[in-house]
Order: sequence, then structure tokens, then C-alpha cells
Amino acid sequence: MTLHVRASVDPATVLRAIEQELRALDPALPLFQVQTIEARVDDALRQERLLATLSTILSVIGTLIVTVGLYGLISFSVLQRTREIGIRMAVGAEPRQIRLMILRRAFVVVGLGIFLGLPLALSSLRVAASVLYGVSPSDPMTVTAAIVVLTVVGVSAGLVPARNAARTDPCNALRQE
Repeated sequence: MTLHVRASVDPATVLRAIEQELRALDPALPLFQVQTIEARVDDALRQERLLATLSTILSVIGTLIVTVGLYGLISFSVLQRTREIGIRMAVGAEPRQIRLMILRRAFVVVGLGIFLGLPLALSSLRVAASVLYGVSPSDPMTVTAAIVVLTVVGVSAGLVPARNAARTDPCNALRQE
């Protein structure tokens, strides 16, 4: 038998009073799972909340790994192009132009990743739909938010290498190699 009680006061105090009243009526009455609706809902959703938390943590870690990897790739590209950057600066390129050149390269890499990754992501909709609750995997806002986040991450990974490239001393760059 299940007993549901609606109360306008704190459910915990009502719960104790009902339990005491039932014990007074029949001390041998087996009472188990005496809890509020909120507690039952929390118990029912505990695993889903844990999975959501773990997914969030893993996605943040994945995003950080991608950021560091892209930073390394762009830094390596800048290092390989040090002589070219030095020549450009020696013939009159402004630091702003150098920064834009490097950031444009980062944007192209991110754009290529989105261009190749979006069809693959959309092709896996059936798998994604089975684990999502309340959000469609093909929801335009979700897809747009993912693209914006990836673009911001990619371009921000190129900011430090772009700034370093813009600070390149043309004389030192031309002496290298």
C-alpha cells in the first residue's frame, strides 16, 4: 500500500507525524521507504545526474585538450614561418597584419574542422538521440552553440601564437637558420 499526503508545511515534519501516527495505530505495521516525493525523485534521477555531470566534466576536459593541441599546432606553424614573418615585418608589415595572418590561419583550421565534423555529427543523430533528454540533437540552437564554442576555442588558441608572431624582431628572424 502506498500513501501520498499533500501538506502546506514542511514535508519532513509532516512525514514524521504521519509515521508516528501509523505506529500508534499498529506497531507491527511494516513501514518502509518513508520519504518525500522530492527524495524519491532525487533517487530516481541520481544516475542520470551523475552521467550528466560526468559528461560535462569530460567535455570540458576534451575542450581543453583540443585548445592545447590547436595552440601547439599554431605555435609550431608560427615557429616554422619565423623567417617569413621576419621578411614581412622587414618590408613594412604591421604587427596587426601579422596577428591577423596567424588568426586567419587558426580560423581556417577551425572552419575546416567544423566543415568536416558537422556532417559526421549529424550522421550520428540516432545514437545521440537515445542519450539526450529534452533536447533534439539536430536542434538548430544546440548546433549553433557548438559551432560558436568551437570557433571561440579555436581562435582563442591562436591568440598567443599570433601575439608572439607580431613581436618577432625582423633582424633576429632573418639571422635564424
